[in-house]
Amino acid sequence: MLRRPLVLLVGAYLAGIYLAPHLGVKPLFGLALGGALLPLAVFLGMGLRSRLWLPVGASAAFLVGHFHISRALGRLRPPARLMGRMVEVEGFVNSPPRISERGLYFVLKPFRYKAGRERGRWRWGEITVLFPEGEDLRGKAREVAPGRMVILRGLLRPPAGASNPGVFHAERYFAGRGVGARVKALHLSVGPVAGGFAPKLAWLSHRARKRAEAVLTSAGVGPGDITSRVLLGMAFGKAVSPVPPMVEEEFRRAGVAHVLVVSGMHVTALSLFVLALCKGYLLGLWRVLLPGVASFFYIALAGFSPSAVRAWLMGLVLFLAPAIRGDYDLLSALSVAALASTLAGPFVAYSPSFQLSYLAALGIAVLYGPIDRLLGGAPPFLRKPLAVSLAAQLGIWPFFVRMFGVIPALAPISNLLVVPLCGLLLPLLLLSTLLSGVPLLWPVGGALSLACHSLAGVMLKVVHLMASTPFSQIKVASAKSSSVALAYLLVLALPMMREDLRGRGIRPESAYLLALFGAVVLLSFGVARVWRAPRLEVVFLDVGQGEAILVRSPAGRTMLVDGGHRYVRDGVEVDWGRRVVVPFLAAEGVRRLDLVVATHSDDDHVGGLTTVLEEVPVGLLLVSDASALEGAHGHLLELARRKGIKVVEALRGQRIDLGGGAMAEVLWPPWPRLKGTGADDNNNSIVLRVRYGRVRFLLPADIEEEAERLLSSRPSEVRAEVLKVAHHGSPSSSTLGFLKAVSPKVAVISVGPDNPYGFPSPQVLKRLKFVGATVYRTDFDGAVIIATDGRRLWVRTARPRRRYGR
Repeated sequence: MLRRPLVLLVGAYLAGIYLAPHLGVKPLFGLALGGALLPLAVFLGMGLRSRLWLPVGASAAFLVGHFHISRALGRLRPPARLMGRMVEVEGFVNSPPRISERGLYFVLKPFRYKAGRERGRWRWGEITVLFPEGEDLRGKAREVAPGRMVILRGLLRPPAGASNPGVFHAERYFAGRGVGARVKALHLSVGPVAGGFAPKLAWLSHRARKRAEAVLTSAGVGPGDITSRVLLGMAFGKAVSPVPPMVEEEFRRAGVAHVLVVSGMHVTALSLFVLALCKGYLLGLWRVLLPGVASFFYIALAGFSPSAVRAWLMGLVLFLAPAIRGDYDLLSALSVAALASTLAGPFVAYSPSFQLSYLAALGIAVLYGPIDRLLGGAPPFLRKPLAVSLAAQLGIWPFFVRMFGVIPALAPISNLLVVPLCGLLLPLLLLSTLLSGVPLLWPVGGALSLACHSLAGVMLKVVHLMASTPFSQIKVASAKSSSVALAYLLVLALPMMREDLRGRGIRPESAYLLALFGAVVLLSFGVARVWRAPRLEVVFLDVGQGEAILVRSPAGRTMLVDGGHRYVRDGVEVDWGRRVVVPFLAAEGVRRLDLVVATHSDDDHVGGLTTVLEEVPVGLLLVSDASALEGAHGHLLELARRKGIKVVEALRGQRIDLGGGAMAEVLWPPWPRLKGTGADDNNNSIVLRVRYGRVRFLLPADIEEEAERLLSSRPSEVRAEVLKVAHHGSPSSSTLGFLKAVSPKVAVISVGPDNPYGFPSPQVLKRLKFVGATVYRTDFDGAVIIATDGRRLWVRTARPRRRYGR
């Protein structure tokens, strides 16, 4: 380690970037202190006579990184005076538009703004724009092309924070992209391509993708074909050319999801292809320069993906190494690439693409040698590729455990099979796109595109085979960040200190095995829940307009009540079970659900449960009507039957022992079921009351006035300290008599932003205020987590409770 001071200095600089949001040090103070330590480090390091310069220099680098990101974050978000106001913004489209369940999304790079009488040049980060549904979204998406000028008017808001614990953190993700605000556009007009380099580059990338689509179409393969979409996604990234969710899931399970983003592998494949074409024709400087120029133009067209930039910068270091030192050190090159990327824009360090790319490269740099020696008996043509694949996967596995709660066990083998195919496909597809534009060579381009399509079909079959193999992924509970950081230090730092270990008489191989064992122990203890006093915890998840509630008893038993919505709109599948519920369960270490409750057959409650049952072992399924075989409810019952999950029909009076003194009581539906109410499905929903000690939670699903009137006739049965507001705050529910009978201290409304029915109703909010309940809403607060020891309540929310948009 001491022989590579650059690695330690850049590591300290990156640590300053990552830890800055968690530290209370003022940026200017950090810069002043770092500026004072830097000359001291230079003085101590003169002639390398003192080893004190390294820790002093690392401290200075840490403080510089802290200042750099703190200053950038301070300039990212618009000032508070603009938040929550109607603004008019002019800028250019800086991302491919994407159709979601809420409308049309894209990223805007603003130039100017106007808010009331205030107007001026936009000096902050980019903004995400939502153009809500109501018009022809596909036509609008074709119009809102990257690079084009846009003038829009809408409400300016801060980026949405993490709306559920352990699940996708939108604010951090968008900070990694340099996004500081969001706007729901009420009016949007599109103009021509904007002037300047960045808009022209975005437009050129868009046209290149359209050209590749046209080439595939002219060759007899439609752009809607799954294989063609995978080819385009592989060439330009899935953000530009989305692939079907199920196909993307197979790539993820097989451990080759990086194929669908523009990564270092793509840049390396293109550079080697250009180098092979130039062999024998170009000599000296040109032989190295041409592949570098070609790969630079490619990553520019693909939007400067962090992993692609990393590979290009490392190649540049490889080219410059002879002029600097005469040799090439992979770790030092990686450090230079990371430093250059984050100096240009520190937000990139928060990008998962950046983190995965550098961790994989770090794994190769550090672990390839030891793994290659361990596989010494295998033939070189198999040993070396396998050593590279294993080293890269070991570099990212702790990250996967932290982020996704899985280990892609077959990823080393999958990469051995898929990466060579991808390395051949990418340059051939780009070449076919170029040749198709030449009048005499377009047949050659068409023939190459057909060949690419055939090879991509083979690749899809390999991915499907690997993804469907048992144990392609090993599910584990999500580890803590501190455990993952220590695991990385153990596994990666020891090999870098190989020479120091030998000098102390320690066999490096023994140290590696000890470090690996220590990392496994750390990850295992990191995923275990820390001991605490027995508590009942109820989590009201943010699943948009649907509903999903996890109950965890003091004994650790788990009950999931509903699972959110699952539907397809404009060809886009929205599955809240896959998007939120399953990742949340993995992050919480829930490997088995003792009980799943499908309160009634509405899709916004049971749609996501199908994914839950597919992914998580379930002990018992409680339903309101076992004869309801239509739609999502019917699919759920069929899946439960195939998996051998016992299905029980709910009936008033049933009691469920959750362990540790916690009990769930079924208060509704009665027998016979209610009929003729005008909303029989809602009024026969399962109503649960969960009791622990003196604290009660009432979960009334979607019952309406008729069921509420009957339930409130027995006030002692429905009284509860915490109420999940019925039917998302519909005016047909939460009658004043029912709320008086319940007498809640805390009320939680599960509802999505911009609810199409106007929920929660203003009348319901007034009634809740009248009975003295503190109201929490998942559209404002994100997930609401309530814990109790049987006497007191602790309430926390995934998002800070703030005024914007209230």
